[in-house]
Amino acid sequence: MPGDGVGGRGRVDPAALVLGDEQDVVGDGAHQFGVVAGEEDCQAAVDKWNRLVADLGVELRLPSARFRRSVGTFAAGRFDPDGRPIADAEFRAREAVWLPSPPDEAYVRGLMAHPVTEPGKFANWIAPPARGVGAKPVDFAYVRFNEA
Repeated sequence: MPGDGVGGRGRVDPAALVLGDEQDVVGDGAHQFGVVAGEEDCQAAVDKWNRLVADLGVELRLPSARFRRSVGTFAAGRFDPDGRPIADAEFRAREAVWLPSPPDEAYVRGLMAHPVTEPGKFANWIAPPARGVGAKPVDFAYVRFNEA
């Protein structure tokens, strides 16, 4: 039906959709009734970080599930971090503001370049836990590396 966001052969046309609340989106594989798999866990982490930085005047937030999709219903469209449809030219113009730069990505890769696998030792970019998992000590060998 014209204007309903569904094109020929029953495929969703993201450009033709009139999008409302994020909960209006229904299943495209990664979504289930508008919620991205793992989104609740991510939101809980962001909420915790926001409590930690509240006195700095900073507020972190997750982007819309429509932002920078490479698969699914919204992959063919361009959306800003709030989930609003935008032109490709606008996306390209603001991409450097919204997404990590190549130096940012290299820095993160550099943080993880030297794996720490010794029980009780932690990479310098992660804080050691106050206690181990399941009442085990922090230096418990949770992962065993079988070396030949």
